Amino acid sequence: MDDRGIIYYLQTEFDISISVKEILKPHKYLVIKCEAKCCKPCQAIQPVFEKLADEYRNQLMFGRVDVETSPQLSDMFKISALPTFLVIDHNGDVVSRITGANKNKLIDTIRNLVPQSTDDA
Repeated sequence: MDDRGIIYYLQTEFDISISVKEILKPHKYLVIKCEAKCCKPCQAIQPVFEKLADEYRNQLMFGRVDVETSPQLSDMFKISALPTFLVIDHNGDVVSRITGANKNKLIDTIRNLVPQSTDDA
């Protein structure tokens, strides 16, 4: 079995709703990358997003939304620039938003979502 993190492709409001209610149960947050195929910054930050999905696969759920094929989600989340990263909690509320391909801000935001080990080893 592949040990890499899973990134779900979300296309409708129903997908988001089901993700929050069912798939998100063992996780605290859903991190969504809103993107478009023609977006160069979206493509450039994808390896970082995939690495984070791998690293935090047991603590967080990751999803992608193509705003060109899912305009209703783009409208729902009021996406005005790409990429936009959204952090959604168990209630379906957006608790954090990152606009642009800011690698350090994305990494910091993800790390702050997960309690850090306090081991001194």
